[in-house]
Amino acid sequence: MSDNPKLRGKPDRSRVSSQSHEIAYLANKFDFPAPLVRNVQAQVGPSRARVEAYLQRMKDNGRK
Repeated sequence: MSDNPKLRGKPDRSRVSSQSHEIAYLANKFDFPAPLVRNVQAQVGPSRARVEAYLQRMKDNGRK
């Protein structure tokens, strides 16, 4: 994954970094606090699909 946020593409889209703008995007998308999203990312790993699936399950179950 690139450290430069201006470099985008498939390798960068499939992973979630711990950079604040990516955590904030997911927090806003799923309406969860950023620290919770950061914990989920640390728990399930950097795969965007796994992080989003986990957050979606939490949202469907009514957890915050």
